[in-house]
Amino acid sequence: MANKRIKDISTASTSFASDDFVITDSATSGTRKMTKDNLISQVSAGVSGDYLEESNNLSDVASTSTAMENLKIPSIGSEPNQSPLNLHLGSMAYKDFDAFYETGTWVPTVSFGGNSVGVVYSVQAGTWTKVGNQVTVHGRIDLTSKGSSNGDFRVTGLPFAGSSSAGANSNSVTLGVSKNWSGLTVSPTSTVKSGDTQLYFFLALSTTQVQDTDVSDTLGLRFSATYQIA
Repeated sequence: MANKRIKDISTASTSFASDDFVITDSATSGTRKMTKDNLISQVSAGVSGDYLEESNNLSDVASTSTAMENLKIPSIGSEPNQSPLNLHLGSMAYKDFDAFYETGTWVPTVSFGGNSVGVVYSVQAGTWTKVGNQVTVHGRIDLTSKGSSNGDFRVTGLPFAGSSSAGANSNSVTLGVSKNWSGLTVSPTSTVKSGDTQLYFFLALSTTQVQDTDVSDTLGLRFSATYQIA
């Protein structure tokens, strides 16, 4: 096989196999590729001038700068003479990492039948972390008064609505601390419903929702939930 420059045995391409070499063409600012077999055959053949030699030490090339330019590995980026990250990482490449991973705070709010008249808190705080379409929330609520509203008990204000996809209703909530219920001997269970930004609470081993009469003025909750979002 006749000796050739690397740029002569590479081809312009945006599609690469796993064993192709990615090359930046300085003349056109384009992206080229060279197969592993082509590279091996050219190096093994022995070269001269502005080419690689078999021993691969560049000692007899006419211009080492030209030879080095032909071997140059492009930097990562979207500018001219740069190689896009997704060519190297495929589906694992995310151009906007900040949109993929986010954190923040939220304010959990107690409601009864959708109202929160007269509810007073000594602690009311929450944080969240979102990775892709999955979010984990943490919250803490301590009451000094549950107020005067009536109806089913919920914690509202979740930062993201639960996904409406199949199985979304199985998103359960972990109650780390659950104290000062009124008349309940077993802690309730809780879930995030699809398309909703509220935590629903149910009597243990039941589908009956917790009511205002089950909550005391000094209710304390520490909880977390991980669920898929829309």
